[in-house]
Amino acid sequence: MAGSFCDYLDTMLLDGMFGAATITVPSTMYVGLSTSTIAQAGTGITEPTDASYLRVVVTNTNTTNWENRIAGNIKKNKLAFTFPTFTTASALVTYFFLADDTMSGGGNILLYGQLTNPKTIDVGDTASFAIHDLIITLN
Repeated sequence: MAGSFCDYLDTMLLDGMFGAATITVPSTMYVGLSTSTIAQAGTGITEPTDASYLRVVVTNTNTTNWENRIAGNIKKNKLAFTFPTFTTASALVTYFFLADDTMSGGGNILLYGQLTNPKTIDVGDTASFAIHDLIITLN
């Protein structure tokens, strides 16, 4: 999956590293899906319009939801991240993102990635990232 940290996270890390601000790590993050291309600025997100779609709530803990950093600069999901079953509308999902707010269209987008295999989620389908399928790499 190709992706990047968004400008918001880049700024937070740079300011924290050089003493311009204190880094506040979110205790909860939200995994979202997008049917459109996400920009470096964290804009361009179009979340599915299905009535049951919600971002997945992920407690930001290294011991519960994320694997310890493995070879290189890689993090993977330790548990499956599962979205509600779609009930009203299909969507061709092409990107994922992590945000610091659960509200659709709200909060700060932290990072994003393009799905290696875009997937149409039909009514009756349940989208999920299986264990170790959500891979975050820092280069």
